Amino acid sequence: MRNEEKSLCNRTHIQKTSSYRRWAPKQLIAFSEFAKTTFSEGKLSNKDKELIAIGCAHSLRCPYCIDYHVDLAIKAKAKDEEIAEASWVGIFIAAHCSHDFLSRAIPFLDMKKRANQRPRSYEEKFQQLSEACLSEGVLTSSTKLLIAIGCAHSCQAIDSTKQFVESALQMSLEEEAIAEAIWVSIEMAAGASFGYSGLTAELLDENR
Repeated sequence: MRNEEKSLCNRTHIQKTSSYRRWAPKQLIAFSEFAKTTFSEGKLSNKDKELIAIGCAHSLRCPYCIDYHVDLAIKAKAKDEEIAEASWVGIFIAAHCSHDFLSRAIPFLDMKKRANQRPRSYEEKFQQLSEACLSEGVLTSSTKLLIAIGCAHSCQAIDSTKQFVESALQMSLEEEAIAEAIWVSIEMAAGASFGYSGLTAELLDENR
């Protein structure tokens, strides 16, 4: 398979985003500058930011973002194992954010008396998944925690975000590093929508 064919998406849709230079140049330039600043070297390296982006891309379920940021992570010298572990953080955080709502759902399911009687096997397996995805591996636990913070923001999960930020502070991660991880997730939210904006551009071109 040729390199130009190695894509999860129809790349003509991404190419169509250039049409916004005609229709909304101010917005396109501002987004491009925002993305450039977000992924520039800071407290976190560009490679670390790309790994956070990969986790967020999975939590956002955006094939355009996965396609784009896996390519950039490879260019930033990320190993296959690092990319895979970042992906699994994103997968787990999506589950973690849903798990946060379990206790809130119980009262509405008339299960108050059984609130502490969840099937133990479910919780045990969930904790095993947590350990597998967040424990030290090829990526350090602190890097995984920063990815988790970004993914929790991508899922717009307040409880998960609070939990992981508090864990990061307890591990003495620098506030600047935490903030940069959060800004990556903010850019990724815009980036995911931007990836799909090529579809709108194609429709506008077709109806000219």
